[in-house]
Amino acid sequence: MDLNEVLTHFTNIKRRNDTQYTARCPAHDDKQNSLSISCGDKGIVLHCHAGCSTESVAQAAGLSMSDLFYEQKKPPDNGGKREFVAEYIYTDINGKPLHKSVRYSDKSFIQRRPDPNSQGKWLSGLGGIETVIYKLPKVIAAIKAEKPIFIVEGEKDVDNLEKLGFTVTTNPMGAGKWQDYHSDYLKGATVYIIPDNDKTGKEHVEKVAKSLKGKAKSIKMIDLTKELPDLPNKGDVTDFFKIINEKAEGLTRFNKLVNGAVEFEEGTGTKPKVKRMSEVESKTLDYLIDPYIPLGRLTRYYGLS
Repeated sequence: MDLNEVLTHFTNIKRRNDTQYTARCPAHDDKQNSLSISCGDKGIVLHCHAGCSTESVAQAAGLSMSDLFYEQKKPPDNGGKREFVAEYIYTDINGKPLHKSVRYSDKSFIQRRPDPNSQGKWLSGLGGIETVIYKLPKVIAAIKAEKPIFIVEGEKDVDNLEKLGFTVTTNPMGAGKWQDYHSDYLKGATVYIIPDNDKTGKEHVEKVAKSLKGKAKSIKMIDLTKELPDLPNKGDVTDFFKIINEKAEGLTRFNKLVNGAVEFEEGTGTKPKVKRMSEVESKTLDYLIDPYIPLGRLTRYYGLS
């Protein structure tokens, strides 16, 4: 982005000179212009004099760190032109639009907020507003009905999994951007978290799960590679169903993962819980041939000739 594009993501802009501006910092409750915005050698420099990090300022403004650099990656197949792909509108519990993510062909996203002075119009950036989770009204309704909530990494996955009958949500701006207050919307919920198949995805679900501890009733992790070992790097739940291809088979195999999902333990991700033998309740078995062939159990016999 250039300087003018970045400035649209902030409020109360004051100009110092052609390359330096001040603005309200969206990462804290700024009563005066604590943020300096200027042009550096490689990109736009954001400096909060109250101590907020550049990453937190960019995130609160709806920017990624890559947006601050002058040179951006361009898709190789269309002459470098970035094209609109989709938009995902985030609403309050009553369905009122609060903000939206706009996806482009180079896989970049722009955050926008409603223009309070012009109905139906949108402004660039979040302007310091507090974000919510995607599909919030459906999530709240499902929790009241004691239905499980699935958390994925992106809005595309939410929409695709929702078509299969699940209640699904995510946070705006991708992996690592889940906020602790997002977990407040999921109090008392049974939650299944599905990571993308890469290091970033696994770190993201760990962060989400830790944030949900003490709020959600149950937090379980789903590892897609248990049913699809050849899921590609960075593969997500959309890729899972696309590779399996047949919807009926895909649902069967996905539900198998749901039924076998393990409870989250901090620091272990999908590691199963361990019980002492003293904690395991003993059961009396019935036999077809006592004591050699128990009913309902696998029996193997070996012989030597």
